[in-house]
Amino acid sequence: MLTAVYASDADYDFIRKEIILGARKKHFAFSVKDPEDMRFVEENIRSAIHHHCFTSGLRVQPILFMKKQRRVGVVMMSEVSPGKGGNEIHMVFVGHKHRGKGYGSQMIDLILAERQDVAVFARCTVASQCMYEMLERRGFEYQYTMKDGFRVLLRPRQVSLVG
Repeated sequence: MLTAVYASDADYDFIRKEIILGARKKHFAFSVKDPEDMRFVEENIRSAIHHHCFTSGLRVQPILFMKKQRRVGVVMMSEVSPGKGGNEIHMVFVGHKHRGKGYGSQMIDLILAERQDVAVFARCTVASQCMYEMLERRGFEYQYTMKDGFRVLLRPRQVSLVG
């Protein structure tokens, strides 16, 4: 069973390393070879951990998932646009040592279970086809493709017929 906690300073190196590994495979929209991109990413990781917002002012929840005291992965949930609320799966990654074990699915399921009463957005790069398909299996529907190639998906608010 995975446990979820807010990421802290102690998790910075894990988060940075895994984001860089994902970026090399084009899962994130920045270049690890560009010093400006790297500075931007590092500032935003620190800001998310310390202030629960990115440098743009976008509020974010950096949620670290652990199993038996080991870091497994991170989901960063953010508002859709600064100050306007909404829910977006801004970033998801499973640590390279833990991939292929179903942890990504478990992490997303836990996040969505807490947000059944609200719509949830996600954006996926073309290289993140596995993530795209996992989100589709969880009720996300394709909306459109952005100019930068990100595919936008939406999981509508889940309506309860009970009570």
